Amino acid sequence: MNRTQGGLTLIEIIVVLAALAILAAILIPTVISLPEQAEEARAGNDARAIGEAIYNLQRNLAKWPVYASSVGGLTNPANATLQRLNSAGNAPGVSGATADWIIAANTDDLDDHLATNRLPDASQYPTTGEFAWRGPYLAEAPADPWGNRFIVNVRWLQPGASPNVVWVLSAGPNKIIETTFAQPSLAGDDIGFRLR
Repeated sequence: MNRTQGGLTLIEIIVVLAALAILAAILIPTVISLPEQAEEARAGNDARAIGEAIYNLQRNLAKWPVYASSVGGLTNPANATLQRLNSAGNAPGVSGATADWIIAANTDDLDDHLATNRLPDASQYPTTGEFAWRGPYLAEAPADPWGNRFIVNVRWLQPGASPNVVWVLSAGPNKIIETTFAQPSLAGDDIGFRLR
């Protein structure tokens, strides 16, 4: 008696469905996490680009972007008063220990120093001479992928300041800064580039 093959048996169908279910269980978490990984990678790359722009500005000027005024010279330590520089975007959330990151006093825009050479008092870094602003060093300092600011704790770059760590910091996916102002390593899901 010859049996004609007309289709799949029930067992063959179950085996195929089980194989498809196993493949789906393996691939779905990977595919779902790809956009999140891409955002984190972008935040890390943007933080590095901001940090490298700050390094380039420092190489040209022989000083860090900590000056609120060029009146009386940019080497006058009294003018080195900036605590933090911010990019575009919303203020991230903070806890009590991390509130120094978003205090408004002694804060300036990253773009003023890296893109437009416009200090808070409407003065400028010098544009001629041996130590001159030769920017723009960055077209613009973007918000992080979650719409929050990158913040740089430039306070520790001031002449005579203690040699604490300096971060270009994004609050990460949870939008809450978990790294303290002088912490030597990142905390929580914060993403950053260490300047010093």
